[in-house]
Amino acid sequence: MRLLDQFRTHGGVHLEGAFSTGEAAAMRDAVWGVLSRRGFRRDNPATWKEEQPVHLQELKDNPVFRAPWSKHTIAAIDEVMEGAAWQAPKSPGAHFIAFPSNSKWNIPSSGWHKHRPVGFQHPSKREG
Repeated sequence: MRLLDQFRTHGGVHLEGAFSTGEAAAMRDAVWGVLSRRGFRRDNPATWKEEQPVHLQELKDNPVFRAPWSKHTIAAIDEVMEGAAWQAPKSPGAHFIAFPSNSKWNIPSSGWHKHRPVGFQHPSKREG
């Protein structure tokens, strides 16, 4: 299914190859670097005391987060926009992180937004 068709049908798309495994690792390492300065340890869940860490603005300017804005991603956005003018953001925006907790987790109703409808599932993962 073409990206535009996916977008029209599901309100979102699954974009394979938006960034590499190495780029994903660099982004993950950058997040853990910031969190480690707050006492979070990647290998020790007992240190994950804050369910939703906030004030992660220093990540916005880290160049590793430019990786998702590859030529491949730009081409996909151009396809979905069908020639309409759009402008890439100046920064990747805020980073929202949620750690496991003992309480029931609900989708945040304020402060966060979703990038695709709740229940969106990539077409390859659907039954039938």
